[in-house]
Amino acid sequence: MLIPVSSSTPSPYRYSDDPTIREEVFHCLEQRFGFRIQGHVSGFPGLLNMKWLIETDRGPYFIKYYHPDRYNLGDASRRSRLERSLSYQHYLHEKSRICPQVYPKDGTFVQRTPSGAFFIVMEAVTGEWIGAGQWNSEQMAALGQATGTMHRLLAPCDAYAVEWVPDLGTMRDKWKLNYDQLLQGEKGTSARMLAAIEKQGALLATLDPSAFVESLAPHCAHWDLWADNLLYHPGTGRVSLLDFDSTTFAYTQVDVARALLSGAWHNDRLDLSRVAAFVAAYREAYELPVGGLPAAFRLLWCREAGWWLKGTYEEWSVPPKRFAEELIWLTEQWETLDELLGGI
Repeated sequence: MLIPVSSSTPSPYRYSDDPTIREEVFHCLEQRFGFRIQGHVSGFPGLLNMKWLIETDRGPYFIKYYHPDRYNLGDASRRSRLERSLSYQHYLHEKSRICPQVYPKDGTFVQRTPSGAFFIVMEAVTGEWIGAGQWNSEQMAALGQATGTMHRLLAPCDAYAVEWVPDLGTMRDKWKLNYDQLLQGEKGTSARMLAAIEKQGALLATLDPSAFVESLAPHCAHWDLWADNLLYHPGTGRVSLLDFDSTTFAYTQVDVARALLSGAWHNDRLDLSRVAAFVAAYREAYELPVGGLPAAFRLLWCREAGWWLKGTYEEWSVPPKRFAEELIWLTEQWETLDELLGGI
C-alpha cells in the first residue's frame, strides 16, 4: 500500500468503488496520459466520489472521480469553477508543496471520458489521516503552519465575486424550514438538539453579522478544511492539505475555525492548548489578529448551523453526526466565545 493510514482512518462506510466506472476511467487514463496501469487500491474517504491509488509503469498516481450527484460537471460553469479551484492547488504545490500536484492535460485539470465521466489525476503522497479531534499540539502547529502558508500565498490572487456572505434572510428561512419539519413529526430529536435549534432561532432574531464581518476582508479560502482533507507526515512533521474542489473567494477565517474544530474539539471540549499551538504557527505564516477567533467561530456558525442543526442527528453517519455535535456546542457557547478565545 503506497499510502499508509493510521488506525483512525475514517470508517469504510464512506468508501465506494464501481468497477464499470473504474474500468472506463482507467482506460481513458492510459490513452490520454500514455502510461500503463499495473494495479490499484481503493478505499479512501469520500462521499459518493470515487478515489483510487494506481501503480503505473511511470510510478504511482492518485485518481478522483466526481459523482454527478455531488458535482454536476456537465454544467460548463460548474466545471469552470472547479478548474479555477484546482488551479489554486496547482499554484500552491508549485510554491510550497503543501498539497499534492494536480496534473493538467491539454490545458485542463478536469478530464472527461467518452461517456461523460469526469476525473482528475494527482500526485500520490504518503502520510496518515488523523481522526477528528485527535490532533495533538505538535500536529496542530503543523496544520496551523500549512493553513497560514496557504492563505498567505493565495492572498494576492485576483478577487472576484465573494462566494458567500452571512445573509440573515437566508439563515432565518433555513432555520424556519428545519424547525417546522421538526414540529411536524421528527421523532426522537434529543433535548439538546432541540434546545440548540431553539437558541439558534433566538440568536437569528437579533443577530447582526456585520458586527463581526465588517472588519474582515475576503480572500481565497480552502472552504472545506476538515479532518478527511488533511494528511499528516510523521517523518517530517508536515501536513498536506487535500481536496481543493471548493476553494473560492470567501473568508479565510472560516478555514481557521473549521480546522480548529476538526482538530482540537473532542468530548464536548475545545482544547485551548492545541488551539494556541495552531494559532502561533499560523501567525508565523500569515496575519491573525489577537482576539479574532470569536468572530471566526461565529462566521463558521453562520455558514454551517443551517446544515447541521436539525432532526435526529444521533442516527446520522459519522462525519455529519460530528458536525452536528460541533454546531450544538458552538451554539451553546455563543455568549462565552469572547471569554474563551478572545485572548488568543
